[in-house]
Amino acid sequence: MEMSDLPKELVEEILSKIPVTCMRSVRLTCKKWNALSKTRSFVEKHIGEETSRKSSVIMTMNQKVYLLGVSFSGTHNKFDTSIKHKGTLIIRNNNMDSEPLVLKVFHGDGLLLFVMVKRVVVWNPYLGQVKWIQARDSYYQDDFAMGYAKKDKSHSHKILRISNVNSIPYEIYDFKSDSWKVLGITPLEEDVFLCYEALSLKGNSYWVAREKIETRNKKFFICFDFTEERLGSRLSFPFDSYFEDIVILSNFGEEQIAVLFKKWGKFEMKIWVTSKINPTTVSWSKFLEVDMRPFITGCNHVFTQSRGFFIDEEKKVVVVFGRHEFDDTRKIAYIIGEDGYFRKVDLGEDTNIFSHQHVRSYVPSSVHINHPFC
Repeated sequence: MEMSDLPKELVEEILSKIPVTCMRSVRLTCKKWNALSKTRSFVEKHIGEETSRKSSVIMTMNQKVYLLGVSFSGTHNKFDTSIKHKGTLIIRNNNMDSEPLVLKVFHGDGLLLFVMVKRVVVWNPYLGQVKWIQARDSYYQDDFAMGYAKKDKSHSHKILRISNVNSIPYEIYDFKSDSWKVLGITPLEEDVFLCYEALSLKGNSYWVAREKIETRNKKFFICFDFTEERLGSRLSFPFDSYFEDIVILSNFGEEQIAVLFKKWGKFEMKIWVTSKINPTTVSWSKFLEVDMRPFITGCNHVFTQSRGFFIDEEKKVVVVFGRHEFDDTRKIAYIIGEDGYFRKVDLGEDTNIFSHQHVRSYVPSSVHINHPFC
């Protein structure tokens, strides 16, 4: 019996075992498989299978975007960690002879947002869909975020643009209308600016922010609500943090945010996760606290260079992505756990040490950029 003779349900079950990085080859095999791979039932089954196999992380290095697989085997404090390159994420552009220059990368709900000089690109690597969005002017100094309106059952996705130099501070792009509109909302206070890129959670986006006034310089975080299309109030961390302190946000599953905190000049690394979070309120619980003194000599330097981390809740382990304490050209994953567990994994050379860094947990998305499910 040939594969083409098998029942649809059995073919769906077999193809759902194939890694995400091989799906392009599957879709090119025949029209029937291509159509099957984009049905809602298959996508949900395949994403579930992929998520259960291992965790995935998106990381920028050498001005390219890589998909990493992170897995743990063994028992508490006696396990092995595997971090492997699963593939390079490359935008296919039939209108340009060479690969376009990507200035910044953002991520939300399984979609990637590539910021270029005069346009942005939204890409669903899983479905292989790309949407090119023309700019009004340069995007070089702007901040971006992605989310969706939860009032709409189909989750209408949107892009927020925050201009740091333009007279129009806030614009939003709606995928459905395929157009930009100016938001008439109250801007951030003049003495506040956003640190790093946005973190997407349940359709909203969150940033670490800091006061510019030298006498305060206090850090907090703030939410943009894509349903109401407005900025929320200041949200507090479970610690006091100022200019030189390290504060990094990460996703913790699909419903929570984690925050990594290291006081400047101190060796303790602390991580909290949200017990409750929405655009206006937040509560926290401590997840892990580790004295880094026995492990890393240049502790302050390592965490200053970091732009992301990943948590494995079951193993009680944190993977912090940064640079080597003595060599800025080497990108390192620091695996830190309870009871003194520590390991370093060299991820390779990244010669552009001043490039925009991006590290985020990644789950394949069923979101269709160009059209909804039929």
